[in-house]
Amino acid sequence: MVVAWVLTLPAAGAVGALVYLAAHGIGGTAGVVVLLVLLIAACIAFFAASRHPAVTPENVNAAWTGSVAPAPDPEPEVTP
Repeated sequence: MVVAWVLTLPAAGAVGALVYLAAHGIGGTAGVVVLLVLLIAACIAFFAASRHPAVTPENVNAAWTGSVAPAPDPEPEVTP
């Protein structure tokens, strides 16, 4: 758990600093508005991606045809 906090907090600070630099680089209210639009677009994209193979009450217990183990490699052909 300590590793998670040690990685997460500095990463959040770095992202915040990059967003500040981007907004400050664009300048004023326009920078804030541009980054807000980008944030909203990213949120919509993440939401849409999360809905793609949606798990619903109808399919939550559906049979799964996949395997947990990877498929074995085919045996190489031996030529005399």
